Amino acid sequence: MGIWFMNYYRILDVSRNCSVEELRRAFRRLSLKAHPDRFQGNDKHKAEKEYQFLVKAYNVLKDPDQRKKYDQSLENGTASGHSQHSQANQLEEGKQYEKAGVALYHRGEYPLAVEYLNKAAYVIPGANIYFYKGLAESKVPGKKKMAIQSLQKAVEYDAYQVKYRLALISCLFEMGLKTKASIALKEAKMFFPSDSNLLDLEKKIFKSLEKKEGLVKGFFSAFRGKS
Repeated sequence: MGIWFMNYYRILDVSRNCSVEELRRAFRRLSLKAHPDRFQGNDKHKAEKEYQFLVKAYNVLKDPDQRKKYDQSLENGTASGHSQHSQANQLEEGKQYEKAGVALYHRGEYPLAVEYLNKAAYVIPGANIYFYKGLAESKVPGKKKMAIQSLQKAVEYDAYQVKYRLALISCLFEMGLKTKASIALKEAKMFFPSDSNLLDLEKKIFKSLEKKEGLVKGFFSAFRGKS
């Protein structure tokens, strides 16, 4: 999954100026999700390797002296021999994170999928990564707004994939943002005027808006009747 290509701050997903407490929280969160005991077979073997890097990164950065030396090595471009990555290594790193994130999404492990896809987007941002990132975020409580942002980015990266637009429109609709969903739908139909899935979604949105309008009219009619 490519974690050994990353420097220690990126492994732990923290900033260069993070506190020791932030390091502890990050390590605790990641170790719970990436612990080898959660995996089986070949996946467990890979997880064991990655977990070793996670532990090593934490042990170095939590120690003030080791962290100072490590920061200096980063500035000098010598950290672990990997600070000056080739473009090929970065591409491979991102692809492996994307592959892992998509697999986790299909297994229903949505929070962990978001973690991996966030890392993939950091290295090689692209439409498919943001698409799956948005789908995963839409399944995690409290991340619906992030899901919309991710799906919007997917559309921005590739406006000619109808599945990206369908996912965005559906997410907007499910959040109750029906007007925005309707606007996104109109834009999508300019690209895909006869797509059957879009047409079905259009009927669903129109029916919902029509029902809402009927309720509003009914409320004001009842109000006037009481006046």
